[in-house]
Amino acid sequence: MDVSINNANGLGWEKDPLLKMVSSVKNSDLREHGALYFRLYRILRFGDRIDKKALDGLLPVLRKGKNPSANTIRDPFERLEDAELSMLLDDQDSFLHSMEELRKWTMTDIHVVNEDPLFLQNKVAILEALSGQYPETLEKAFNLAEKFPVRSDETGIALQNLASTAIDCLHILGPDKKLLDFILKSIKRISKKEIRQEAYAFAVRKLCMRNETTPAMSIDLIEFAEKSLLPSITEVLDLTFTNIQLAVAKSLLASASENGKREKLQSESLEYFRKAKDSLTSRSPEQYKLLLNFNLIRGFAQTGMNDESRKVKSRLLHDFEEDSKSVRDTINMLAKEKAFLGGRLPHDLKAMADEMMESAEDQFMTVGMAITLAARFAQDEELAVSCIHDAHRIIGEIPMLHAKIQTILQLGTVYFLRNDPVKALEVFKDAFIIVKNVQKNVAKELFYRDMAEACAEAYFLSPNKTLLDEYLKLAREIPLNANELDRSILTFLTKIYFEARSYKWKMNFNE
Repeated sequence: MDVSINNANGLGWEKDPLLKMVSSVKNSDLREHGALYFRLYRILRFGDRIDKKALDGLLPVLRKGKNPSANTIRDPFERLEDAELSMLLDDQDSFLHSMEELRKWTMTDIHVVNEDPLFLQNKVAILEALSGQYPETLEKAFNLAEKFPVRSDETGIALQNLASTAIDCLHILGPDKKLLDFILKSIKRISKKEIRQEAYAFAVRKLCMRNETTPAMSIDLIEFAEKSLLPSITEVLDLTFTNIQLAVAKSLLASASENGKREKLQSESLEYFRKAKDSLTSRSPEQYKLLLNFNLIRGFAQTGMNDESRKVKSRLLHDFEEDSKSVRDTINMLAKEKAFLGGRLPHDLKAMADEMMESAEDQFMTVGMAITLAARFAQDEELAVSCIHDAHRIIGEIPMLHAKIQTILQLGTVYFLRNDPVKALEVFKDAFIIVKNVQKNVAKELFYRDMAEACAEAYFLSPNKTLLDEYLKLAREIPLNANELDRSILTFLTKIYFEARSYKWKMNFNE
């Protein structure tokens, strides 16, 4: 299946249903932030150069009282977005001013986001690369990291993210020895073995693929990953997943190469697949085998190895059916036991049942996501259709809420990718009905995270007013209060901006 973005021309920005969503935000600060994300999204996605005065004219008053002056001090994260907007609009004066302020902050400021104390420094380095400059901020950030406690997890995460950002910069700027050396230096500086192993593996995968469908544009990056990073990976699962990603990258490069290179790359791809399959034995834990198949089914589908992908799918479905029957039997047994004991299970039995159900949910979600991802990335139409059919069947048999919702949302996204909005909306509505009928606190949690991000990705792939209407209708039915709805809309707009950013640069950023 050809993975593409639909409706590439889009509506005029004044008619974009997202604008109405931005207007509905009650909090003026959040509405202003949402308007900024809307502008960034439209510029990145469609190339619209939206004048702020024209945008403000279509929105409610953003602030009460006196408007802030152009010199108002903004926090670093707002300044990041200002800088990116100025860069995209070729407003050099504003961009340079914002970057000057940001670089001052990076010398002293520590902002821990996702356990990374150098989050801001990474973002500034990316902006430097996007504007065509060498990311000098990376070196300054590394110097800061050397002052952190050597054995702390935060230090390891910070160094891993610096290496990952350096790879983003390589994909943007092209091969650069200084950046390649920086990656090695950063990862070797990580003291904790498990974080260092993860960093090596992640770096190889990120070097060989710009995003899920686009291999590195330079074979030099892949060869560096193979020679300088891959030999340091000793953890079995990390090595297995990395071999599969290398196999996909080599195969995708082969299809776009001349005959001589094509044969060599295809042979190397097959060898990496072989290594991945051979990495686990009959004695390997069942969870390892499940995760291997999770990666193999997509890798085979993405590289046109359809028979191999079908074999993996058959194994996954066989195990799923056995496990789902076992879980249903256990649920029925526990229900009878609970009724017999007057409506309450003994503590030990309840703890055991909860642990079993949690493990089963992880397994079911892994199988559901594996098959929907294979459908999403399959080169072969027939294989994609069969995966979609199996995904529908799996959804009907998954008894756990989170696994069911995740699989449904992923399937809906696949339909949007296939330019079938009618089917996509049917699938998303199924998810909405489920969320509407669960406990209010659970519904809110699902809405904030899973629903907001999935709907934003789906809207980005194929702008659809009905999807937005149904999304906001669900918010009213849960119901969310004004503040909760404002923040969920901002999550939606943030996600769609990230999707547009990845689309524009043909890469997944280290967000």
